Amino acid sequence: MSKRVVNILFLVVAIVVGLFMYKRYRIAPDIAEKRVVFQTANGLDSLDSFLETNVLVVFYAGWCGTCHKEIPEIVAQYGLLKENNIEVIGLTDDTPQIVEKFRTSYQVPFPMYKLQGSLHDIDIYTLPTLFVMNTNGEVVFEHVEYMDWKNPEEVNKVLNSVK
Repeated sequence: MSKRVVNILFLVVAIVVGLFMYKRYRIAPDIAEKRVVFQTANGLDSLDSFLETNVLVVFYAGWCGTCHKEIPEIVAQYGLLKENNIEVIGLTDDTPQIVEKFRTSYQVPFPMYKLQGSLHDIDIYTLPTLFVMNTNGEVVFEHVEYMDWKNPEEVNKVLNSVK
């Protein structure tokens, strides 16, 4: 093979791998199609129990630096979210001890639960990942990676997604 053909093949392979990585790590999965199950004090529950409720679902982890930045910002906006009829829950695959430490450290007023499986089981590879589900269980907003909750335009995107 000529050097030119090898270079073109390498470029094609690099583009395919890049697109795969982008899709996997930068595009939110379709959680409406997944059965997201988590442990509560009363046993197992799922996102299905939030039907007829607008809910912001925050996927996070204790080891995630940007989660430690974003969760306090969500806590600061919690009152505004509640005023606009948006419930909030946090979901992680961390141990219950890490979940409780996270809640305590940031005085999180909303429930945080441990997933039954792992974040990867539901195709969550980048943290934090946010979804807003409306009262019909439809995903109306999604965001992968850190979102600036101090920016009113960003907060309005969340609020307007359920109107």
